[in-house]
Amino acid sequence: MTTATVTTLARTQPKSRGRTQVERLKNTIEIENIERLRKEGANRAPRFSAQHKFVLILLLSLALFMAAASFITSFNGLFGAAAWAIGDKTPWLQVAAPVMFDVAIIAFTLKLFMDREEGVSIRSNWAWIGVLAAVSATANVFHTLTVTTATTLPQLVMGCVISGCSPFLLALVIDVAASKVFKRPEAAK
Repeated sequence: MTTATVTTLARTQPKSRGRTQVERLKNTIEIENIERLRKEGANRAPRFSAQHKFVLILLLSLALFMAAASFITSFNGLFGAAAWAIGDKTPWLQVAAPVMFDVAIIAFTLKLFMDREEGVSIRSNWAWIGVLAAVSATANVFHTLTVTTATTLPQLVMGCVISGCSPFLLALVIDVAASKVFKRPEAAK
């Protein structure tokens, strides 16, 4: 819009009490911008929102699947490592180790989001998640080293990476899913 057009529009606007020519001009420009955006929006195809319920359900479903896969992988390693500490005579007690570590990772991750929502410091939660995931990953790697069927060094390394990453993936997946369920304090306002 040129200056001459704006000036002409401002002069043709009926004068109202208490409004200056500049205020009338700003109002005219705002109205024209709104009309232009409305016309452009009518010609534009509807966009697919990332907040669409289908996308959120898909994200949570994938997160649940990945959490289950990570839990099973970590469970296997911790179950095997628990036999070293507890012995093979009480397999029902061996189940306690993987459940204890992996459920604690999930619990601290969920607590992290609840604390964030309340505005409480979350550093200690991250520290505990890191400690639990590191202990779990170490046990998984040592278990992989003892039961591996790898015949080459690259196979052994890859097996250790996969088993060692599972507790961290479990925390990451819970983190991604919970970030869509729990709102940050500034987003809730």
